[in-house]
Amino acid sequence: MTLGEGIRRVDALRPNAATEEEKARWILELERELETVFLPQYDGPRPQGARRWPEDRAAALLGSGPFEEMYVYRALARCELMDREWDAYNAHAAVAQQLESGFKKQWERTHRRKSGGGVTL
Repeated sequence: MTLGEGIRRVDALRPNAATEEEKARWILELERELETVFLPQYDGPRPQGARRWPEDRAAALLGSGPFEEMYVYRALARCELMDREWDAYNAHAAVAQQLESGFKKQWERTHRRKSGGGVTL
C-alpha cells in the first residue's frame, strides 16, 4: 500500500474533515515509529528512509501486505478523535493496535533479532 492509497481508503471508509496532509501525517507517524523504534532491533536491510507528503505519495509503506490496514485504522481513529466520537475512536484504535501487533509478530518470525537483546514494542 502506498501513502496515497492509505489516504483514499480512510476517505472511502469514513467521511471526515481532516485534510490529506493531516491523514498523511498520521499514517507517516506509524511508519516512523516502526522505522525508528521497532526495526532497529533486527538485522537486515533498512527501509528507504523517511517519506514526505506529498512528494512520496506513491511510495510503498513498510507494512504493506497483510497488515497494511494498521495505517488506515490509525488514521481513522484520529478522525474519530477529532470529531469526539469516543466509542468509534476506541474501536478503531483497538483494531489498529491489533494489526500493528500482528505485523510485529510476523516480522519477528521472519527476521533475526540483533545480538544483545532488546525490548519488543
